[in-house]
Amino acid sequence: VENTSKVLLGTEAVGYTCGSSIERTAVEPVLIKASQEFKSMPVNIPDWLNI
Repeated sequence: VENTSKVLLGTEAVGYTCGSSIERTAVEPVLIKASQEFKSMPVNIPDWLNI
């Protein structure tokens, strides 16, 4: 946000300004939730497998 604010204040351009991190922002909460759900899934580890 800070970097974007500097860019927007330093230009007279009118339109959409973004970078690759802004493109991913909307999916970050979904990915975090999916990762947490995957991590919490029960796993059947066979007795013969030494972990």
